[in-house]
Amino acid sequence: MPERRETAEPSAGTGTNRSLND
Repeated sequence: MPERRETAEPSAGTGTNRSLND
């Protein structure tokens, strides 16, 4: 799944955001 929120964030940050969003 692509980063839909913060694409400019690093993979680590995106993973955390994705967990919270999911």
